Amino acid sequence: MRMMGADSVEYHRATVLGRADDHPGLAMEYYASRGETPLAWGGSGAERLGLFGPVTAESYEAVFGQGGAKDPRTREPLVHTRRPGMEIVISAHKSVDEVGVIGQAEDMHRVMDAERDATLAYLDRVTREMGGRRGEPAKATPTGGLGSASTPWGS
Repeated sequence: MRMMGADSVEYHRATVLGRADDHPGLAMEYYASRGETPLAWGGSGAERLGLFGPVTAESYEAVFGQGGAKDPRTREPLVHTRRPGMEIVISAHKSVDEVGVIGQAEDMHRVMDAERDATLAYLDRVTREMGGRRGEPAKATPTGGLGSASTPWGS
């Protein structure tokens, strides 16, 4: 995990949001046409903001845009920050990728999906129970849960 800055937001906007595939013709074979896009909203925090299904450019900008998150429906500021969130990479053991290489791509995806879903569900529960951390003293603050924008599988 690492904190996201403006550079992270721009990287995801440029390389994931709205792209059909990172390696046309190559990744499609290896990952059985699932690729990294589209991003999808998840978590109880996203639900509280009315965010469901695919991440649109507008909803992505509302949540991760400069200055802090805004309610995607009203554009009212929710928090002022220079760090819009955390980037979390959930990666399965290499042997799971090898399942895809030997022609069992759907089995590989089921394992990766389960790992992603379990990890994000755990983080959502911990976030609701423990709250967030704000400022230098990392003061605990209440939160409505985790909001995530994730790829179809834990890439």
